[in-house]
Amino acid sequence: MKTNIQKKSAILLIIIFSTIVLNAQSLKHQRWKMWYSVGASNFMGDLGGGVGEGSHFMGYKDINLKASRYSYRFGVERKMTISLSFMQEFAFTKLYGDDALTKNPIRNSRNLHFKSIVWQTSTQMRYYFLREKEAGKHKFTGFGGMENLSAFVVFGGGIFYFNPRAKQGEEWNEIREEGVNYKKYAFSMPVGFGFKYLLDRDFSIGTELVNYYTTTDYIDDVHERGGEQFNDAYLLLLVSITYHIRK
Repeated sequence: MKTNIQKKSAILLIIIFSTIVLNAQSLKHQRWKMWYSVGASNFMGDLGGGVGEGSHFMGYKDINLKASRYSYRFGVERKMTISLSFMQEFAFTKLYGDDALTKNPIRNSRNLHFKSIVWQTSTQMRYYFLREKEAGKHKFTGFGGMENLSAFVVFGGGIFYFNPRAKQGEEWNEIREEGVNYKKYAFSMPVGFGFKYLLDRDFSIGTELVNYYTTTDYIDDVHERGGEQFNDAYLLLLVSITYHIRK
């Protein structure tokens, strides 16, 4: 019995090692990538939002296009296997919420608003369920077909800084809920999916939808949405360009 277990364990280790070696050989010329993305942000918290009650997953019920702002991100990605990669992200995002813009009667009558700049860094894992393609040397693929398309899911963890402000007169001043001493940094968990299209051996373009869940309910300086059930979150819709670093 013990011998059979040892044999099966040895076979499993050989398979795992062989897979790693084969993946390493296939990726030896394109392990690292640099990318830059820009897009729209939408806040999902206590202030503003859509007409219905907010949804915590991808927050489509909380989307209010009039309150959308912008986000810039850049980072590096390292392929570990053909299907799996890790990336480090650095992001600047502007968030905004305004009860005056929502059609929800309760929130609209409250008439509060805020804006905040978010500085964030996070480590994320991408799993390509539709594998990323590679072009041959000097080959430009263009937009000739779907064979150059790849798709992935992404999740990870990060930390960010925020600083809510409200307009008082002609100035935007820092705000702090009375009697509450919350920190202006918190942790986030990005979850999303995206697509990439290979242009040539060096560049690809893509789009991505990412929901950033957080460990704070004070990005907007208000704590009442769903009681203790939900923290604040924000959604990013992005377009990106990726440069494939080769040896």
